[in-house]
Amino acid sequence: MALLSMRGVHVVVDTAEGPRTLVRLSELELAEGEMLGLVGETGSGKTLTGLAVTRVFPTPSIRLQGGSIELGGRDLAGLGERELLAVRGREVGVVFQDPNASLNPVFPVGRPLMDLLGLHRSLRGQAAVAEAVRLFQRVELPDAAALLSRYPHELSGGQRQRVMIAMAIAAGPKLLVADEPTTALDVTVQAELLRLLDDLRREAGMSVLFITHNLGVVAHMVERVAIMYAGDVVETGPTRAVLKEPRHPYTRLLLEAVPRQGQGRLKAIAGTAVPRSEIAQGCAFASRCPFAQDRCRAIEPALEGPGVHRAACLRQEEVLHV
Repeated sequence: MALLSMRGVHVVVDTAEGPRTLVRLSELELAEGEMLGLVGETGSGKTLTGLAVTRVFPTPSIRLQGGSIELGGRDLAGLGERELLAVRGREVGVVFQDPNASLNPVFPVGRPLMDLLGLHRSLRGQAAVAEAVRLFQRVELPDAAALLSRYPHELSGGQRQRVMIAMAIAAGPKLLVADEPTTALDVTVQAELLRLLDDLRREAGMSVLFITHNLGVVAHMVERVAIMYAGDVVETGPTRAVLKEPRHPYTRLLLEAVPRQGQGRLKAIAGTAVPRSEIAQGCAFASRCPFAQDRCRAIEPALEGPGVHRAACLRQEEVLHV
């Protein structure tokens, strides 16, 4: 059963020349208890897709213009700001890429966590302190009680990110949006945090939308993956099937660009990504695609294919058998 269902989601940025499309997501679903990897290069729209769930966009000029975002059967796209305040944190937790941008340097790290516990669980005083300590212990922070009174600059990058994870799970959300939570950390700390996220998901039965550009992490962490390009999903399916037998040229080229031992010069995808707002018709990837034909530039492909492994490509059978 789908916990999260996003259809026809349209995110725009208001400019002097009028609204410019950033994301035009045809569909994305996440089952209860599932971890879904959302993958794409920088600028593909994956972060904005995650932020669209709770409409916490980086600037007021970015907004949701249309579509449905159903969480547990309720359409969040139709909620007002006051109703969304109850959803943020309580039903949907978010872990951002840079904890430094999320933690206020003038407050001890325990302060925002206890504020959240008061807001969403009505815990205050010693009850809030005890629960904050428990949450810090659950995310494997050392000397949890003493850590509540320490400031962000006194913690390592991995410890700050653990604080953010504790805040994200404090109210027991149904969905966790993890936006490249380990990108700025060294590989050892990355592995520890990825294991922790997976343990928390299994323990609490949460669904996790795991946003990343790292295909290696995806291969080991998620059951299903969605590949995003120019603001829409172009391929989705079980992780093993998508990585072993890609049906979209973009997925194939992404995999060929992954560094391998003894490979020599890295392969790169030719050309540059075209913004969604500049694509009038046809396949968004056609200008960079080695398989593109005239019909690819005229017809926008739908996400389709055999079973649960689908791709938005008119030539996916040829791509599969290259």
